[in-house]
Amino acid sequence: VVNAGSVDLNGNSQAVARVTNTTGGLFAANAGIVTNSSADAATLSLVNPATFFSGQITGNLSLDKAGANAFTLHSPSTYTGTTVVRGGTMQLQDAATLTGGGAVSVNYGTLAMNNTGLAHVVARTGTSAVSLNGGTLSYSARLEGETSATIGALTLASGANTMAFAAQAGNGGSLNLTAASLGRTANSGAILNITATDGQIGGLPVQATVT
Repeated sequence: VVNAGSVDLNGNSQAVARVTNTTGGLFAANAGIVTNSSADAATLSLVNPATFFSGQITGNLSLDKAGANAFTLHSPSTYTGTTVVRGGTMQLQDAATLTGGGAVSVNYGTLAMNNTGLAHVVARTGTSAVSLNGGTLSYSARLEGETSATIGALTLASGANTMAFAAQAGNGGSLNLTAASLGRTANSGAILNITATDGQIGGLPVQATVT
């Protein structure tokens, strides 16, 4: 997105290699908008992006991120469609949120909630339902006392899934994560491995498995 401008899909789905911005810095809301103003839903597909976007993604669209590389958002996004992560990492950092209400599906990739940057955000995915298909949710907490985070209904849809908590340097702290609910698709055999780089998970060892 050039010079903090805007791109309107206008009801047309679009596949691109990446979305990024030409304005300097990673500051939130500093780099324009990608949107779909049409009543006709559209999908923005990112093919193996290894980049960041400091602008906002809004409107009547869904986001589909594929490939092994990472895509980092730094600003709030309010698009109302679904979010699908197919491999690699989609990272929400600084002021980044997904609050449009659409379901989030992580398929053999990682959705990373990074609170070590410019801001601690409690509900980075709002109230959206999150499903894991061999996927990973990772949390990196700030270096300050006790912090909290929330997610919507979490469903283990298939495969071996992971909830990963990163280590906190220095004095560290704690992160209390609350999900609206935790469920598993019937007969899926899905499991959830809960891991922490150091410390402990409540009264559990550093690694635990929910089956």
